[in-house]
Amino acid sequence: MSQVCTRVLAGSAEFAPPPGAIGALAWELANHARRVGLAVVRLRCSRIRGSHTKHIILRDDRNRHWHIRLSDHPPPRRTGHERPHFDLVSRDGTAGFELAIGFVGRVGRGEEAWAPAEMSPKRKGQR
Repeated sequence: MSQVCTRVLAGSAEFAPPPGAIGALAWELANHARRVGLAVVRLRCSRIRGSHTKHIILRDDRNRHWHIRLSDHPPPRRTGHERPHFDLVSRDGTAGFELAIGFVGRVGRGEEAWAPAEMSPKRKGQR
């Protein structure tokens, strides 16, 4: 089965999100995941300087990992890393959060189709 990535682009690009907004979204989403019975395996930050992107890795009761990306900008085309199962680009730091909550709820209830994460092509010059 091929991985399906749900990508949501939400909010106005007029204003940058306040500092810490994406981190607060990630923290609240991780707490919601725990409440619906998912294990939070990892909550990590992007290693790219100036990026506010957060990655959440969840594990369901079937021991399957779900990758969620929260950011204020679209992902680069080539990263060499796993593609997320759900990608929320919240340009204002709040928009689209209810869609992420809905996705996590469906995962917790076993209603979301799962496939192993696919790898993004590597950037030129990357090993």
